[in-house]
Amino acid sequence: MMNLNLRPGTYDVVVWGGLIGNDSFAGLPETPHSIEDLRVRIASGDESDSFLNPIFHGRACVTLADNNLSGSTELHVVEIDLVKNTNIVNVNLVRVDGAPLRKEDFSVRITSENALMEADNSVSGRVVYSPWAVNVIESYKDITTADASVISPCVHSSELSVGRLMADARSSLEVFRTSDGVCIASLPLEENILLYRHKFYSSMSPQEYLDRMDTCEISLMLTADNSWNSAAEIYINKWATVPVQFIEW
Repeated sequence: MMNLNLRPGTYDVVVWGGLIGNDSFAGLPETPHSIEDLRVRIASGDESDSFLNPIFHGRACVTLADNNLSGSTELHVVEIDLVKNTNIVNVNLVRVDGAPLRKEDFSVRITSENALMEADNSVSGRVVYSPWAVNVIESYKDITTADASVISPCVHSSELSVGRLMADARSSLEVFRTSDGVCIASLPLEENILLYRHKFYSSMSPQEYLDRMDTCEISLMLTADNSWNSAAEIYINKWATVPVQFIEW
């Protein structure tokens, strides 16, 4: 809760939460001249490969009434809904045959237009996100039983920290095979994430779902030469579906 001493009247209030001690974002002036000055941007500029400390945005028109002629001393409590403006996208590349993978076998990036966040929480400004964490979940050794050999998949996992995702945006998710630099997958990010909303959260609008989402997990199946098996389904939050590709978009 924040206490403000304000005269009775109508105010357009913009709230940015989580900025104190947050070096992931910058740009908010100490003495803004207009409400349009109340914007923030990703501190690293047009590239980001670090974890973005969460920030929250809210905006509301608030009227404070004067309850008597000499001026009101009554405490007015105003609640303003906040939207979390950061998300985590986990990209998993899966060798179902259990063949070993290395961290350096792939590079993953998301290109979006959300480096700058305005007072009304609209976004703009091109930014390229790279993983802030990459891990390989090693396949277990073959477990041989009397009647079967069980192989656990090997997973290359990249975790990317991104700014606010918009339902009408055109962000791209790209996966590169580093051995030859080939882009093995290029997908529209928001369109594929929203497939999950359409299946399980259709009562929400697309933007509400993206704003309420904290983490999304996208899994792609790999072939024997570490290409994407584009004929297979992808998994969004462990739910299998046919992906939206740019040719359809």
